Amino acid sequence: MDLDLRAVGIEGRVGVVGRSGLVSGGEHFHFAGAAVDQPDAARKSSPTAQRPSLEPCTCHRPLLLQTWPLAYWPDGSLKFSAFATVAGAAGPYLIAHGAARASAALSVRHGGGNIDIDPGTAEVRVGTRGTDLIRSMVVDGREVAKNGRLAGLLHQGPDPDEGAMPARAAFASSIGKVTIEQSGPVRAVIKVEGGHRLGKGGRAWLPFSLRLYFYAGDPAIRVVHTLIYDGNQGKDFIRGLGLRFTVPLREAVYNRHVAFAGE
Repeated sequence: MDLDLRAVGIEGRVGVVGRSGLVSGGEHFHFAGAAVDQPDAARKSSPTAQRPSLEPCTCHRPLLLQTWPLAYWPDGSLKFSAFATVAGAAGPYLIAHGAARASAALSVRHGGGNIDIDPGTAEVRVGTRGTDLIRSMVVDGREVAKNGRLAGLLHQGPDPDEGAMPARAAFASSIGKVTIEQSGPVRAVIKVEGGHRLGKGGRAWLPFSLRLYFYAGDPAIRVVHTLIYDGNQGKDFIRGLGLRFTVPLREAVYNRHVAFAGE
C-alpha cells in the first residue's frame, strides 16, 4: 500500500527546542501529532511495515522513529500518534517513510525476577520485587551503582520553637508491580508501582508510581516519580525523599569525589 504522508499534513519540518520544550538533554525528543487515517487493511498490517523515519532536511542519514498510538476514531482508525527518536544535533527534521537503523541497539529482557535494559551504553537491571528498584548499573563492564531504592525520612511532628525535636523514622520503597510499557526500538519505558514502608514491620504509606525512560545510544536515564500523600497531615511530615544508590568508590581516599546534578 502506498501512503502519502503529505496528503494528510504529516510530512513537515520538526524544530528542536530547549529543555523546557520537546528536547530532553539535547539528545532525544518526542512529540505528538496527527496520524494517518488508514483503511482497515492497513490497520491490520504489521506496524513496522509502515514505520516512518525522521530525516534531517539536509538529507543526511535517516533516524529511526518509534511511534505509538494516543487516540483512535470511533471506527477504530488511528487519530493521534506519538513519536520518539534520538537526534545528535538540532533540526530541522523531516518525517518521511523509509528505512532507518538505530545508532545503537536497545534491548529489554524479562526473566528471573529482573528486567534487564541495555540501551547500548550501559546495562541496567530493574527489580520486580523487594526494595531495590534499580538493582545494578554496569558501564563498560564495570558496576557503577547498585541497590537503587526510594528512601525518605519521616518527621513525626513539626519543629518546635524550643524543647526536644520530634522523633524521626526512615522509610524505603517496596515494589508492588512492574510493567514494561515500551520496549524499543528507540526507547524503553519501565513503570514501577508500589509504596513505602517504615522500617522492618512498619506501616505502609505513600503509594508511588515511578517511570524509567531509556533511549538507544543515550547513557542518561530519565526518572519521573509520582507519589500520593496518605499520611496524617498533623504529625506525618516528610523530612526528606529521594533515590538512593550504593556507589563503589575505587579511588584512593584522598581522591574521591561526589557530584550532584539535577534540574
